[in-house]
Amino acid sequence: MFKEKWFGRQKWSEIIFVHWPVEKNILQQYVPYPFRIATVENQAYLSVVAFQAQDSRFKMFPKKFSFRPFWQINVRTYIRFGREFGIYFFALYSNDLLAVLMGRLPGLPYKQADIKVIRRKNQRILSLFSKAYRQEVQLTYNNQRTAKMPKDERVNFLTNHKNLYFIKNDKIFQGRIFHKPWRLFYVDGQVQTAEFFDSISLQAKSPILMAGHNQQSYLYPFQKLGYINTNID
Repeated sequence: MFKEKWFGRQKWSEIIFVHWPVEKNILQQYVPYPFRIATVENQAYLSVVAFQAQDSRFKMFPKKFSFRPFWQINVRTYIRFGREFGIYFFALYSNDLLAVLMGRLPGLPYKQADIKVIRRKNQRILSLFSKAYRQEVQLTYNNQRTAKMPKDERVNFLTNHKNLYFIKNDKIFQGRIFHKPWRLFYVDGQVQTAEFFDSISLQAKSPILMAGHNQQSYLYPFQKLGYINTNID
């Protein structure tokens, strides 16, 4: 990819990843055809990714027209579309109404929610509450990063997808995001959630928590790939 083709940019900070192992067949019920759940080492995952977005702006806009900083919490899984792999978002929660409205324009599932962050000396408490969408998450984690995560197949699968896919008006769209390779660290913490879906309870599962260094990301134009009745395996 060439950086001159991007149309939007955003700086991510205070990034935290939470990954739960979930049975492939359960997740597939919530992902529309023709997308198929992807796995790593025969395991599917449901992930929550939280970060603060700063300097969010369109390419032709000067920095003074950037969005004000806001928080975003994404609920996602990993899919296969034909021979390509990428991210499928169940929801993208934000505490900024303008960010939600702009994100909905292309068809992404943006939702407004109350997101709060409590900062202590070595601890962060991040909470999300949305009465309208019956979602609740509280993440408490140690802000000390003691060990760097190895760059193995599982870590790469959970963090380094550049493609995202969604459906709008029976049309299949692909988006692309560019950023540098992640520098990731182990973190200790606890997560409390309401059920994301009727059949998926995460309380009894032990998630993988990891934190990332700040990233500068670039968003590329969305491409229409076809219609949902396209016969692609």
